[in-house]
Amino acid sequence: MRVLLDTNIIIDALISREPFREAAEEILFLSASSKLQSYVTANAFLDIYYVCRKHIPEVQIRNMLEIVFDSIRIAAVTELDCAKSLESSLPDLEDAVMYECAQKINADYLITRDKELTNKAQGLKTITPEAFLHEVIVV
Repeated sequence: MRVLLDTNIIIDALISREPFREAAEEILFLSASSKLQSYVTANAFLDIYYVCRKHIPEVQIRNMLEIVFDSIRIAAVTELDCAKSLESSLPDLEDAVMYECAQKINADYLITRDKELTNKAQGLKTITPEAFLHEVIVV
């Protein structure tokens, strides 16, 4: 199963952000054990680094990212993705770019805690991490 992970899923796991940590860690475990083919957008990679380095020492965050990105792929953000996102009905440009990337990689699900995105993204299954684990994976 192919999924695109919102930035916050990785951040929740890496900085142990409660109450989201447990579901985020389970999704990373499923990715590491090859039960999920997980992606993040290229710009999410940089956002994850930027946010996490405020909580974790530089050397440690780089090591953690190397481990995480051994099992999570990076979806390129192209000029066409950006152009399509500008025409999107989604009000948040970052969400629109993520939506375009999810479509491009043929994601089965976009896993996010962003309620606005789950309500407005059409033609793509969007789901919270907790719902994904209980309704789709059935942990």
